[in-house]
Amino acid sequence: MLGAQNKQDLVKIKKSISRFIIILVNEDINTKASSLIEKYALSHGLELPDSLNAATSILPSLELFTYNIKDYKFISELSLFKS
Repeated sequence: MLGAQNKQDLVKIKKSISRFIIILVNEDINTKASSLIEKYALSHGLELPDSLNAATSILPSLELFTYNIKDYKFISELSLFKS
């Protein structure tokens, strides 16, 4: 789950994400994720799970909460949550 390496990480992640809204993937998010893959897969190595995460944040104009900034920082239309 979200890169948890041990039980402490998992507890920290669960506590952090409990403050956020859960958005279900839909056709618009799938389409946006596909366009992100086309744009960034070759140049930045963007993979499907990360494109879905980004699209799920981009469409409702929400910040993406992640500890893995390097996989998203190149997506200009994405806002990353700053703690």
